Amino acid sequence: MEPSCMEDPENTEIIEYMNIALKKLKMWVEKREFTSKSERFEGRTPVGAVTAPIKGMDHIFVVISRENEDYIPQLEQNLLIYEEKGNEILSGVVEDYRVSKSDIQEGTALLKVKLLKSHGVSLRDIRRIKGIPNPGAPVFQALTEEILEIHGLPAPAEGIALGVICDEEDIMRIQDIPVKYILKDSFLAKHIAIGGLTGQGKSILLKNLIFEMTEKNTNLIVIDTQGDLCQIMKPMLEEFLDIDTEIMLHDLNLPLEGLEKHLLIKDMSFYKPFFVNVEGFLNIFPWKEFGLESKTVETGEELGLYLPNLTPKAQIVLDALFKTFMEQRERFHFADFYAWINSSKQEDKNQFTWASENSYEIQASKPTAQNLLRELANFHSRQIFDRVAQPDIREILSKKIAFFYIPRLKGYEELRTLLLFELISKIISYKTQAANRGIVEEFLKRQSIVMIDEAHELIPNPHGVGGHDNLFSKHVDEEFTILATEGRKYMVSIISASQSLRKLNPNVVEQSNTLILFRGSKADIDTLSIPSPLKKELLALKVGNALVYCPGNLPIKSACEIRIYPPRFLHVNPLKATTLFLDGHIKKYKF
Repeated sequence: MEPSCMEDPENTEIIEYMNIALKKLKMWVEKREFTSKSERFEGRTPVGAVTAPIKGMDHIFVVISRENEDYIPQLEQNLLIYEEKGNEILSGVVEDYRVSKSDIQEGTALLKVKLLKSHGVSLRDIRRIKGIPNPGAPVFQALTEEILEIHGLPAPAEGIALGVICDEEDIMRIQDIPVKYILKDSFLAKHIAIGGLTGQGKSILLKNLIFEMTEKNTNLIVIDTQGDLCQIMKPMLEEFLDIDTEIMLHDLNLPLEGLEKHLLIKDMSFYKPFFVNVEGFLNIFPWKEFGLESKTVETGEELGLYLPNLTPKAQIVLDALFKTFMEQRERFHFADFYAWINSSKQEDKNQFTWASENSYEIQASKPTAQNLLRELANFHSRQIFDRVAQPDIREILSKKIAFFYIPRLKGYEELRTLLLFELISKIISYKTQAANRGIVEEFLKRQSIVMIDEAHELIPNPHGVGGHDNLFSKHVDEEFTILATEGRKYMVSIISASQSLRKLNPNVVEQSNTLILFRGSKADIDTLSIPSPLKKELLALKVGNALVYCPGNLPIKSACEIRIYPPRFLHVNPLKATTLFLDGHIKKYKF
């Protein structure tokens, strides 16, 4: 970058100042006595020294030698100044420079530096600047990790990259390299909610998160409701890239690759409910079927969750029948219960009666009994219970990543939620029991992260659009709160993504410490408990940009706008993915 036309120094006086500063710098280099603050500069060569004249508290001048081209700071480059007298480290940024016309030292340059902050031993310890540094104070180029600390940004090793930071309308860069927004690892142990309209970038972000988390010592359970998240296994094809994507991938040094390049087959597993069929692109994966076992049902109320059209009166009768049935049994079995209900019932003109084995009767009006029998018959016909075993929880926890394909199916809406809750409950239970028994298998020490796409379908709002105002709603409310609370205790966290926050159970957002928000509708944004100025920003975000609201992650601010990484992995609509598979561009896995 060419130097700008900074005002020429007054030759005689300025030359003398520069001479004095360089002599003092030479003396400091020769003696080099380090303190706990200055020891970070041990073994490093200063690029120059502070020089007079110093005007005001905001800017200083720095004289440097251009003899070594490696040590020439560029415009907007960050510098560190060590003030020995006050044992103080200051940060600054180069605003202007020019080559001097003086003859005191061939190639000498003068920098105009804007002072930023004062720092403690850790550069993240930001303090008020007490005073300007004295002439001769050594000046160093800030290392990349130091620049991140100056700006209060976590280093990549401290967490996962959500995207690159936006500075106003452009991407923030350090030495022409985009600065990544790093979410610290500690926030992965807490819950995360992602929201925004369709087409804003949520699916790409979820895939990026999957990619990032497989680099960590985590156990990832992905709930794929549309069959597109598992596309991450394959690399993006060049024919689907636009010029902006190519440039950003180049700037970030991200090659086109799928997750298959980073994981062994033994580290992955793929599951689907037995009643779900896969076709097209999804056929490349070796799906294991799973179901529900009725032995896990412990009360009539739990059984009623599988009967969505059961009336409140019919639920009372079901509770009584369940208790009666279990009086002589240690474990519930749905097929036996269904047979008993039908074989032991007696019908007259106005009611149904069931005689218990202890000689007392359970009665129900005809409409109530018919509602109960109809719901039980419908559920029995689908053969949901005891057809296929539940997934092996130990196997799931031992994997690096486990995909669960649970798509939307008419008539199975509530069942999808129950399958999800049962899975999370079993994971928490397994870890709890292992901890209580003192089991210390290595894979159980990892954070288990459950990622849920289209979460509003699986964890619906009981009172809002698309919700259920019944026993099922009450269960969703109570069960999710329990799972979210208990999960944290045993290293199980949840990432929920939704295109409609109004349809999502409000407990999901309330339980989340980190919000990643794309542009949304005003109705959805109004449901959020965030500062009003941030709500206005959300209405104006560009496609591919998101607002990360995570108090405590960055010391300088609680919210930050980011641009998500473009897809290096396959990210196309399901029909296109199927075409690629049928045309032979994508091969099946061989296990």
